[in-house]
Amino acid sequence: EKLLNNVASLRHPRRTYSIIMDIVRKFVAHGLVHGDLNEFNLLLEPRSGNVTVIDFPQMISKQHPEAAEWLSRDVDCVKKFFKKRFGKVYNETIDLHENKAHVAVENLTASKVQRLDRQLKVSGCYGDDQQSAVYERHRKELLNSNIADDDETFQLQNIDLDALWDAFAKQQKQQGHTQMS
Repeated sequence: EKLLNNVASLRHPRRTYSIIMDIVRKFVAHGLVHGDLNEFNLLLEPRSGNVTVIDFPQMISKQHPEAAEWLSRDVDCVKKFFKKRFGKVYNETIDLHENKAHVAVENLTASKVQRLDRQLKVSGCYGDDQQSAVYERHRKELLNSNIADDDETFQLQNIDLDALWDAFAKQQKQQGHTQMS
């Protein structure tokens, strides 16, 4: 196997590109986003055309607040490489919730697709109870930081959790954190 970066030409670049995108869809169907997919993290077996993905430490859950951005970056990196190296332009996109992702794994299991992000406990993956606890903890932290000196009180039930989570994710990003726990 060779790093895709070390491959000078491909007999069937569209086939190789499609294999890589199918792998990305399988990750998404299982709740995962690679987070650093590029020509240095893809191995190609020249004779068979098989592709192997490597380097998973930065993998995140598709529930992570930045998952859509990271997924888009992964796909864009592969597209840019194929354009630069092989002169091929592919306009494919992958959405975190697209049906193709589930179709790509239909032959892998006879039952429901397993959520590997939960099993592996990757960054950004929360069960319902865990997510609620994170929301509640950070909502209280934000409220406490916003309480005025005159002891003004706030009603917790009026807080928009989605807006709060977005604010928290933005704060974490500004501080350079990628782990949301």
